[in-house]
Amino acid sequence: LKMIHRPAIDDSRFSSVWERFVLVQKDAYEMSP
Repeated sequence: LKMIHRPAIDDSRFSSVWERFVLVQKDAYEMSP
């Protein structure tokens, strides 16, 4: 991750992508034995 200041639009986009990624990972973890 680049630790530089990002515009708000990029920040919100990153947040939504990150939340989606976390949800996918959580679902995959719960689905696995």
